[in-house]
Formats: sequence, C-alpha cells, structure tokens
Amino acid sequence: MPVPYTECVAHNCVVCLAWAPPRSRRLKLARGWSAHLQPADADTGERSVDSGAFALDMEALVEGIDTDEEANVELVALPDEVVGLMMHCMGHNEANLVHQLEAKALKPESMLTQEEWLALTPYMMIDESGGVSYENRGLLEGRIDQDTTRFFLEIWHGYYGIKNALNLRLRARRIHTSQDSFIPANERRALGFLHETLKANAHRIHVLDDGIIALRGDSGLHWHIEPNVFGAVPSVRCRETKGTYCIQLVRSEIECPAADYTALYVLAMLNDLETSMRVSTLSDGLKREQKAKSGVSISGLPSFDERGESFQRVFS
Repeated sequence: MPVPYTECVAHNCVVCLAWAPPRSRRLKLARGWSAHLQPADADTGERSVDSGAFALDMEALVEGIDTDEEANVELVALPDEVVGLMMHCMGHNEANLVHQLEAKALKPESMLTQEEWLALTPYMMIDESGGVSYENRGLLEGRIDQDTTRFFLEIWHGYYGIKNALNLRLRARRIHTSQDSFIPANERRALGFLHETLKANAHRIHVLDDGIIALRGDSGLHWHIEPNVFGAVPSVRCRETKGTYCIQLVRSEIECPAADYTALYVLAMLNDLETSMRVSTLSDGLKREQKAKSGVSISGLPSFDERGESFQRVFS
C-alpha cells in the first residue's frame, strides 16, 4: 500500500510510484558467471557481500578486497582505452570469442576450466557514481569510468585471487536481482526535487491517491498534473474547463528525468498567469479559461470571478 508523499521512505509513496520511470523488466542473466555461480555460493559464504549495495564504485571495490592468494591462472589481457573496455564488458574479447564460453556455459552439463571460468565476461559496465548497467550501454550513454571499470575487471578476472573473484560475482548477482526496485541516481535526484517542490507549496497543492497532483494557480483556476501514458511529459488538465492542455514550449532533444518534468509543470501551473503569456495553448492572462470559470467577462480583459476579488487583483 503506497504511503502519502510526506511519509516517503525508499521511494514508496504515491508520488514516487506515479512519477518514477517505469521499472524495466529485469533481464535474465543466462550467462556462465550466473549459471555456474550457485554451486560455489555455499563454499564462499556471504560475509563480505553487502546485499543492500547497488553501486560498485572504487571505494566499494577496494573495501571488498580480502587478503588472498595470488592468481595462479592465465590472466585475461585488458584494453587500456575506454572504448576497448566497453567492448570487453559487452563480451567482445578474445577469451570469450575463442572459447565460446557464453554458448558453452548455457549448457548445464558443461564443465569450465578455471581459466575459462575467470575469462567469462561480466557483461557489466560501471559509471562514475558506481552505477552498473547490464548489457545496456545506452543506460550509461557510453560514459563508463575507466579506472573503476578496469579495477572491477581485474578483480573479476582473478588478478587478486579466486576468492575475491567469486565474492565480486556474488555481489554482482545480488545487485542484479535487486534491479527491479532500483531507481537510477538522476531519477532519484529528480524525485527529491519533486518532493521539495510539493512540500514548499503544500498550501496550494493536494496529491490524490493515484499520484495525480491537484493545485490552484495564481489565477484561481485548478489544475491537475497527470502522468502521460505516451511519454515523460505530463498532461495538464483544468478542472473548471475540463480541457487538457499542452504547455511545452519547445520539445528538447535532451530528455530530462521524468520527475523533473513533473516538478517544472507544477511550478509553471502554480504561476499559471505568467505561464499563459508564454504558452500559446493557453490564452493570454487565461481570459478564455477565466470566462469558462465565472461566466462573466469583459472583452479583451481577464474575467471577473464570482468570489468578490478586488479590482486590483482582477486587472493585475
């Protein structure tokens, strides 16, 4: 049961559930390092694995290293440049291509040598904040962190011993199994901005049970900011006119986190009179919308409403 946005913990409130990006279906990692990891699970234990961590930044990797024996197997040669590391992480490396480990590991009866086991590609990339992407470089937009990724691969391929390599695999698998509840860092930041915006204007905002944001603009009109099934940009609906409005000035080529759009739309419609002077889908000063609300109007001027507001307020 979602909680009110004022009681949000770990993005479990009605606002986060409504405005966070859709959780992508977790990929099934039918890879050698996943399929062959379970038998070793009981042997290595889980003492050094933090199941609650989502990131593998440099600090976390260093802290996860235990004193171990030196690697006694043939080590995988790692590229020195970012592009090469990215291709390596995607499986395009000599060890994988020569041994066809991916295909071999998909067969339950296959037995891998220690060299083959350590040569298996992680199919993971790491960004500057330690966030991981599984076989989806678009999530990181190619911005992997070279030093952290290389250190991660060194541990993975046994440069610091077999036990450390197994522990890292265990940790990676736990991160993967938690991906369905994971929200990327930029989306978490955007949701925080949205929460702050709602709380700062709580006297004019009400969040409905389904996460729709109802607010009262400077004009006195009431607006609903609703999730849009066709994209990240919200829908704006006026309670008085029953109409739905597009208030986006120019479609940007750069996509913002979903909750950023929501917060900006909330701010725009709180200041709806000013917004109407810049957005052609709204009449200047909301003359048409005010007329629909009150039924009393003067041509060319904002409508009087029937709440007895002062002339100064009406004509400002």
